[in-house]
Amino acid sequence: MDLHTAIGLIGVGFYISSYALVQIHKMDGNRALYSAMNVIAASLVFVSLLKDFNLASMVTQVTWIAVGVTGLVLRVHRQYRSGLDEPPATSPR
Repeated sequence: MDLHTAIGLIGVGFYISSYALVQIHKMDGNRALYSAMNVIAASLVFVSLLKDFNLASMVTQVTWIAVGVTGLVLRVHRQYRSGLDEPPATSPR
């Protein structure tokens, strides 16, 4: 197995793991972790496609990356606007 194929299979592992964790209620599909795992998965499969190109799969991976990154950026932007990015206040001792 060459390096590109191994990287792609790791990406598939991320796809399957994130989806399975949501289905068995061990991960919230609305959380940043789910989006991040999907961006990582798509990025790794994208790398594998650099060697064994497939247009349909490449379009899927690029779209998945764009949607995932957009979701993560919007999440950070919402947190920033609502002040959730500030560290929690420490209680007096």
